[in-house]
Amino acid sequence: MTRIVDAHVHLWDRSRSRHAWMDTISDWPTRQLVDDLPALDSHQRGIVLVEVDSDDEDALAEAQHFSELASSHDEVLGFVANLPFTQDVPGLLAAYRDLPGWCGVRWLFQDQPDDMIASSVSHRALELVEAAAVPFDLCVVSPQLGLAASLVSEHPGLQIVLDHVGKPPFTRPHEWGQWDRVLRRLADLPNVAVKLSGLSAEAQGIPADEALPQYRRVIELALELFGPDRALVGSDWPV
Repeated sequence: MTRIVDAHVHLWDRSRSRHAWMDTISDWPTRQLVDDLPALDSHQRGIVLVEVDSDDEDALAEAQHFSELASSHDEVLGFVANLPFTQDVPGLLAAYRDLPGWCGVRWLFQDQPDDMIASSVSHRALELVEAAAVPFDLCVVSPQLGLAASLVSEHPGLQIVLDHVGKPPFTRPHEWGQWDRVLRRLADLPNVAVKLSGLSAEAQGIPADEALPQYRRVIELALELFGPDRALVGSDWPV
């Protein structure tokens, strides 16, 4: 039986960690756990959990919950923990090191001002992540890609995973040229991999028959630039 590894799945339990941004989403459940995943008919599944933007002070609680899921469910192969750069980064990394299943970190630059990306705070945090020998998931919106490329180019020893193909500008056609140029720049960095994920979330409001050819274009370009050895696939479920 073929095993499919879904490298970007979101699960949560809001009784275990707080996620203030979810307060405005009325139709999302309080818990979304492994047993809630849709069934696969003919494939064996492995999943990597990715942090769900927990409140900064609850990053460790979320990671502890993910570690429990990894220990109790064979299909959970690992988890990417939240690492708020404005918190105690060394302390969190030390705590994560003791959690079974920990395989990377992420902090959502997409929610941060642009000057944070190039700040000494971010550079220092990435130095610590590199020393911890785990990958950093890079999640930015398309206009931030250039700043992000400059940041990661200064950390050649750190494995970077570009989430959601850099969030292509499906609804902002004037930004396609910039996205294309920076994606090529990132692909030239051997320590950067790309995650083929999250495209439909960026194309909200575009009819499916118009969006599908654009998805194909993005995926084919990403595979051409990065190659299959530096590409992962993620459903971004349930987003």
